[in-house]
Amino acid sequence: LPEDWDHFECFMDQALDRIPALRETGIRQLIVGPESFTPDGKYLLGEAPNLKGYFVAAGFNSIGIASAGGVGLALSEWIIEGEPTMDLSEVDIQRFQRFSGNRAFLRQRVPEIVATGFAIQYPFRELKSARGVRKSPFHQRLIERGAHFDQAMGWERPSFFGKADIELNHHRSFKRPPWFDQVGREHQAVREEVGVMDLTSFSKIQVCGKDALALVQEVSTRDVDITIGQILYTLILNTTGRILCDMTVTRTGFETFLLVTGAKSHLNLLRHLARQEGVHENVTIVDLTSAFSVIGVMGPNSRSLLQALSDADLSAQAFPLFSSKEIDLGLGFCRASRISYAGELGWELYIPTEFSLGIYEEIIKVGKEFNLVDVGFHALDSLRLECGYRHYGSDISNMDTPTEAGLQFLVDCDSERCTTGKVSDLGSPEQVSGRRLLVFQVNDPAYFLHGKEPVYRGDKLIGSITSAAFGYTVGSSIGLGYIVSEEWVNNLDLSGADCEIGIAGEKVSASVSFKPPYKPRRNI
Repeated sequence: LPEDWDHFECFMDQALDRIPALRETGIRQLIVGPESFTPDGKYLLGEAPNLKGYFVAAGFNSIGIASAGGVGLALSEWIIEGEPTMDLSEVDIQRFQRFSGNRAFLRQRVPEIVATGFAIQYPFRELKSARGVRKSPFHQRLIERGAHFDQAMGWERPSFFGKADIELNHHRSFKRPPWFDQVGREHQAVREEVGVMDLTSFSKIQVCGKDALALVQEVSTRDVDITIGQILYTLILNTTGRILCDMTVTRTGFETFLLVTGAKSHLNLLRHLARQEGVHENVTIVDLTSAFSVIGVMGPNSRSLLQALSDADLSAQAFPLFSSKEIDLGLGFCRASRISYAGELGWELYIPTEFSLGIYEEIIKVGKEFNLVDVGFHALDSLRLECGYRHYGSDISNMDTPTEAGLQFLVDCDSERCTTGKVSDLGSPEQVSGRRLLVFQVNDPAYFLHGKEPVYRGDKLIGSITSAAFGYTVGSSIGLGYIVSEEWVNNLDLSGADCEIGIAGEKVSASVSFKPPYKPRRNI
């Protein structure tokens, strides 16, 4: 582009001040080049979607020279091995969906990315531009009920409910956020009464046909030849035995399966299934994510609330944990799955889109009798961490084995289906290279964990926190995190052991254990 000295003058004046010798050397040329920026400010790396063998390294957002050495190594190993040899999920080209290339979307989003590239990355920071791309059928109702939203793969998700003058982007601190008490009330409602939550952002994939069982069996670490109406939590591993995705598998018919995973795992799951589809001729894979909304109803009063809206028998005997049925609910119908990420009695309701708003309004109306409370993802994070439940993208990734992540119970190692790759690193803790995921609880409730904090034992750095939140039931911050220490990993009883976590420049004492501080009560 043409030289623009007026624009450059303010920088040049400061450069001359800093390095006076520049006044003598002179300037021979001013290069003005347009730079490429992606919608999240991170570059594009990896095998291009729908074009096998074509690899991309582009969109470096002004950090191409600084990133070049690592990119060259990562991409060359990816090409040779056929899959990443390190966790590249944050820069993987396939993290973006089609809407991310929409020019109107880019015109709104990219200026904000450029302007915030060097800003302090405070916890809970959310981008303001190009919002409202994907909304559940309840979105407007949630706004009316005081929802504040974060974003995942374009989905607007309620993060917490409360005062309109509290905004996520206005919180510029690493201390407790101003919505701390509001999230606590949502957490308490699920533990003691009942909460309702919009979970529509879940990825929902149907696999059907004569070869459906064979396909799902091939990718899963567990035996998915289950009865119709049963739910199974399982993993998908890559060829080195590391976790590519976690999901629930529900058998909805003799030749039909529903696979559900988080929004961030959506493309991972679809891509992996598509690779297997060519091997099995009589199978169809359908993305049902937009066809169904999902409502979570969780807490001790959840059964009573839903029973007031349905003729179906929701008792523990008729509707046990990890079972799923189509039931009438309100004036419509849905698939009710008895499963809960909060550790309490609860159901996930998969509702055809056209019935969603009507059923949601019925739940809210009847819920008044049972002290129903709206719940956001901040409270869900707190609830699941107290139970030690993992989150893909934070606590588990394609760099972690099931044993390291404490999920070896999800792998049927004695099954003939398991390939060498699947069981390559799934033995006892003694066979793992001194790395294990544990639960950390800060001893002083005044300190607040956000995730990514370093973990020390004495003066030695032994690991870091992967995800964290305040545990309102146990009264202090809780985090999951990996440590690397042969001595600790080989000692399975770590209850009461101590370590220190680096929080805002201080080392704060914390207890560490394989066992979560709260025992789930979902099987009632």
